[in-house]
Amino acid sequence: MKIGILGSGTVARTLGSAWATKGHEVYMGARNPEGDTVIAWQKAIGQNARVGTLEVAAEFGEVILIAINPWTEIERAIKPLARELQGKTVIDVSNNIEFDAVPKLAFTDQSMGERVQSWLPESNVVKTLNITPAAMMVNPTKSAITPAVGWVSGNDRNAKQRVETLLNDLGWTEVVDLGGIHQSLLQESIGLTLSIVVMGVMSQKS
Repeated sequence: MKIGILGSGTVARTLGSAWATKGHEVYMGARNPEGDTVIAWQKAIGQNARVGTLEVAAEFGEVILIAINPWTEIERAIKPLARELQGKTVIDVSNNIEFDAVPKLAFTDQSMGERVQSWLPESNVVKTLNITPAAMMVNPTKSAITPAVGWVSGNDRNAKQRVETLLNDLGWTEVVDLGGIHQSLLQESIGLTLSIVVMGVMSQKS
């Protein structure tokens, strides 16, 4: 597949590297495509990896990964790309978590997945991997995630099947379809719970 990645952080580089080694063509779109980290990533991967602007990445990919951090920048980044993303499968891995004394969801009237779908009404948004740290997204069994079961939610069945294929390439052997994009609220609630648990464990160690 041709995969366009919007963002150039840890998640973008981790998933982009894994998919490129599986033979997918990956185009990473960065806000600073001349940055040292982005250029070094492209050189390290070599074949099947290119870098450039967000706009070119959006045009290039038949599947698009949104890997923009922080999540508060997503709306501003993707709305101008709605035309380029029309009809495409868009993977959302974000969590709308505010890290105060106790982490909380920034809004609960909708899930972040639903908001991304509303910002890209002509795209097919699929929520996945939002409860998994970047280091565990690839080869999850090596991180003691057994069985390696991933979750997806989204309104388009074909889009979810494409994402399932890409998750299989990352080492997720089973993928559970939770239903429509409204089910991303469940995924994001679990992401919030895990964040609270991790912060609690870290505070006890400090």
